[in-house]
Amino acid sequence: GAVDDVAAEHLRWAHGELYRHPLSGIARAELLRFGVTVHGPEPGAVLPPVGEADLATAVRGELSGYWTDALARPHLWLQDVYVDVGLFSLARAATTLQDGRLITKREALPRLAGLGVDADLVAEIARRREGRPVALSARQRLGRARHVRLVMARGISALTGG
Repeated sequence: GAVDDVAAEHLRWAHGELYRHPLSGIARAELLRFGVTVHGPEPGAVLPPVGEADLATAVRGELSGYWTDALARPHLWLQDVYVDVGLFSLARAATTLQDGRLITKREALPRLAGLGVDADLVAEIARRREGRPVALSARQRLGRARHVRLVMARGISALTGG
């Protein structure tokens, strides 16, 4: 009965751990379009449909909620995970809002430059995605954090009209 409530928390696996988290409109759309059933009913038999307007609303909500809140916490952007996931989320959101498509992180990577992400940072993210280590000094992390927060703030503003 909680599946219709987008605020209800469900067990999820993400970023290498199991935790309780709401199943967002974006996650629901991904499950409905690309979900693989291992056991039990297909996602479409359990989840209500997510139309284009609902998906766009969910994407804008994620940008103006979670990611805008994260921008107010500068220390987060010193961490590789926030840099990578934040920028991928921005590129994926831009594509979804522009043409209604959900894309993978792999598809999002070459789109980062078009959002104003520095070429060296795109290469850094690609190395991490390949499992290769990336060593940064504290000064480099600070400069990267400033750059990413600026890209994110501009991108969020452009995509949400704010």
